[in-house]
Amino acid sequence: MFTFTSGSRGNAALDPYRAYQFDITYEYHFGRQGLISVGGFWKEVDSFVRTDTVPVFVNDQAGGRLGPVSQPVNGSGGRVRGFELAAQYAFDFGLGFNANYTFSDTRTDAKNDFNSNLPLPGVSKHSVNGQVYYQTGGLTARLSYSWRSKAYLGNFGFGDGAVTRTLGIYGKSYGQLDGQISYDINKQFGVFVQAINLTKADQSAYLQFPELPFRYETGSRRIYIGAKVSF
Repeated sequence: MFTFTSGSRGNAALDPYRAYQFDITYEYHFGRQGLISVGGFWKEVDSFVRTDTVPVFVNDQAGGRLGPVSQPVNGSGGRVRGFELAAQYAFDFGLGFNANYTFSDTRTDAKNDFNSNLPLPGVSKHSVNGQVYYQTGGLTARLSYSWRSKAYLGNFGFGDGAVTRTLGIYGKSYGQLDGQISYDINKQFGVFVQAINLTKADQSAYLQFPELPFRYETGSRRIYIGAKVSF
C-alpha cells in the first residue's frame, strides 16, 4: 500500500536573483607585475533562491494525508557585507604567485526550527584562494589551492506527526589542491598533465548539528593527460 510521507519538487515560478550592489576597491601596483588590493562590498538582495519545506496534501492508498515537501522558493530581505584582500607578484626568473581572502557576512529572512535570519545559501563566511606558478621557455607549472569555511545550504523538513520540522543543512569546510604542468614544443603543438584534487579531499554536509551527518562524497583524484594544437 502506498502511503505518502514526504517528497520534493521543483518550482517553475522562481524569480531571478536581484540585488543592489556597492563596491569600493583600492589597488597599489609596484614593480612589473606586483599588486596589493583591498576592497569592500555591500549587497542588498531583493530576490534569491532557498529551499523550504511546506505541507502538501497528497492522495494515497490510505485516503490521502498532509506531508512535508521540499521545494525551491524565492527568499527576500537578504544582505551581504564583507571585504576582500588580494596580492600578486611575479619574479624575473619566472616564479610568481597570487592569493586572495574574502570575508562575507550574510543575513536573510529565512528561518528554521533552530535559527532565524539564516545566511545566504551557498555563501561561506571565509574563503581563500592561492596559486604558485613557474614559467620559463615553453614550460609552465601551476599549483592552486582553494578553501572555504562551512556554508548554509538550505533547510530539510520532515514530518513529525501532524507537525513539520525543519533543520538547516550545512556544508563542512572544504579545501582542494590542483596542479598542472604543460610544455609547448613549438608554437603549434604542446602537451599537458592536469591533476584535480591531489589530496583526495572529501566533501560532506550535516543536518543542523555536526554530529548529524547528512551527505558524504568521497574525494577522488582525477588526472588528465592531453595535447593542444594551434592553427
